[in-house]
Amino acid sequence: MNRLQKRNGQLAVRFGITLGIEILLLLALLGIASVFVVRRALIKEYIASTELILAGRTDYLVMRNSKFMQQMRMYTMADVVKTGASREDIVEWLLAHRKIRSGDFESVMYCDFSTGKGYTDDGQVLDVANTEYFNTMKGDGINQCISNPFGTSKADSQYFVCKSISIDKEKLGFFAAGISLKKLAEAVDKVKIGEGGYAFLLDGRGTVMAYPDDSIVMHTNFATDSSAAFSGLNSIAQAMTSGGSGFDWYQGSSGRELVVYQPFSGTAWAMALAVPAKQVFTTSNQLIKLVVVLILAITLILIATAFFRVFRALKPLKGVDKAIQSIAAGNADLTQRLAVSANNEIGSVTAGFNAFMEKNCTN
Repeated sequence: MNRLQKRNGQLAVRFGITLGIEILLLLALLGIASVFVVRRALIKEYIASTELILAGRTDYLVMRNSKFMQQMRMYTMADVVKTGASREDIVEWLLAHRKIRSGDFESVMYCDFSTGKGYTDDGQVLDVANTEYFNTMKGDGINQCISNPFGTSKADSQYFVCKSISIDKEKLGFFAAGISLKKLAEAVDKVKIGEGGYAFLLDGRGTVMAYPDDSIVMHTNFATDSSAAFSGLNSIAQAMTSGGSGFDWYQGSSGRELVVYQPFSGTAWAMALAVPAKQVFTTSNQLIKLVVVLILAITLILIATAFFRVFRALKPLKGVDKAIQSIAAGNADLTQRLAVSANNEIGSVTAGFNAFMEKNCTN
């Protein structure tokens, strides 16, 4: 009986393990497929959410620049301009009205197309003929623009909000107000997404205008920088400076990051949100862990269930084994019959044994 019981147990174990392995493989394949589909959906949803956040923050900063442009009307709509006064009169008026300068402006100057000079409201005369914003404003159909920044650091850099003046439809020059890059960069630095996500801003050349690391602001050009730290951003920065929008993955020195970017309306700039890959995949990684735990738990439960069901199904064979062992030992009770407790193959074996014993008794 012990031998049969041992064999029954071994059969139950083998059956349970075999069934468990098969179920484990099937559940693993199903889990991998499910995780793959869900992971893609989560990434797509994360990118869409990041795009919405980026659009909202960019719109806020664009409105900030729009406010500056509106403030320029106090210069372009001044009486001295409307009456068609000369350059000298405009410069004199600007000097006399320095106090009307908005607190948002670092400086205000009148740039004259005929001289290529910029006349500031504090009495300076600057050569602006070769500047980017001067040549942009000279272009046909250009009545206003926001320039790329000028300077060497976040603290000392400015960009210019420019608005032209015309007399008899002829552009004579434009007013330009200098805006501190520091204030804009600080506003960009406040944009966060999750624990590790951050924003950065590039000008039309690819030069960094805002970034969590102040030391690279106005020093590094993401479109051309070949250093190991930022070379992976070159193609993304080039897409940004060409006016494109979208997303891409970037392998930086601190790991892989998702970069979502879009143009900064009214300028040649572009803004981006960068999010560490581990943050993007947080939900899907948690899902993977949950699926693995569930697969292992289900497999163990099925193995244990299969073991006990098989062991219980084979239990009636112990009676057959005991009777056969008694017959072999020569001390069997041939009138004894085994109870048929199952209507299956095991029950058929028991019934067959009873029929065999019945026939031997009648003979």
